[in-house]
Amino acid sequence: MAYVGESGKPMRRLAEHAADPTKAFAQDAFVISGCDGAAFDKSLSLDFQWRLTRELVDLGSVAVVKGANPVRPDLPLADRSTHDRIYTDALRLLHDAGCTIFAPANRSRDVAGSSIPTATDTASAGGADAEDSGPMAIGVSAAAADGESFELTYCNVWARAYRSGGRFVVAAGSDIRTATNDSVDTVTRKRRSELFRAGVLTEIAGVSDRRRLMVAVAFPTESIAAKVVCGAHSTPPWTSLPPRAVVLTV
Repeated sequence: MAYVGESGKPMRRLAEHAADPTKAFAQDAFVISGCDGAAFDKSLSLDFQWRLTRELVDLGSVAVVKGANPVRPDLPLADRSTHDRIYTDALRLLHDAGCTIFAPANRSRDVAGSSIPTATDTASAGGADAEDSGPMAIGVSAAAADGESFELTYCNVWARAYRSGGRFVVAAGSDIRTATNDSVDTVTRKRRSELFRAGVLTEIAGVSDRRRLMVAVAFPTESIAAKVVCGAHSTPPWTSLPPRAVVLTV
């Protein structure tokens, strides 16, 4: 069992938890904090509480004890990108400190800095994607079954998608983020590696952090599609793409 909380006064909060019989299961406590001159603000603490809780729920490695259900704070993209990097470092430090419930895997890196799966990763792939498995189909020809389209934005990436034949299809013209966060599970890494090797991504002039998808790609679920597009374990949700009016001025 595990509990994830946030506090501006962690020592007092830990003492309160130690005296709380509902937290009697806990034997270890790990504190993630800023440092002198770079203290965490409230938004980062709330964001990390939400991310860590979601990470544990997705992994299923422990039962997560919750008070009020954490809510993801509404952050500007620039702040979210900064949080991504700090979060990646925090997970690595937690592992080094002996916190094993996030089950980090050993990974190798290619010359561009994006993580790629090793033979061990691929053979022992686990996590939410392994439970919600299914093939990724590159270069499908499918139209939206109900005419509804969805969009996703993350770290300058914009992607459009729709449902078709029981699958979630990311449309040609969508962006694919080039970097892969260290917290991403091995199944998602394998899918991203296959996508980058397939020759269906083209460079965008003057841009290095994303590629343009030239064909449609079908995924088993919306969640898997978002992880592959963003190269991230925790992603914003797909939202309905409303009809947009185009105004031309002459």
